[in-house]
Amino acid sequence: EGINVEFLAAPVGFMKGDDGKVTAMRAIRMELGEPDDSGRRRPIPIEGSEFEIPASA
Repeated sequence: EGINVEFLAAPVGFMKGDDGKVTAMRAIRMELGEPDDSGRRRPIPIEGSEFEIPASA
């Protein structure tokens, strides 16, 4: 088994089933903004890019 890494994505919430167990995680894609004074590029959410990642047992 392996994993999938979603780069430049941030969690925004979790979905639960009727039994209260987590069924999926909601996330939003990010893009890197302009460099700040230190040269670091801050991630900025991309409007309308939310997606779900299903949970597995």
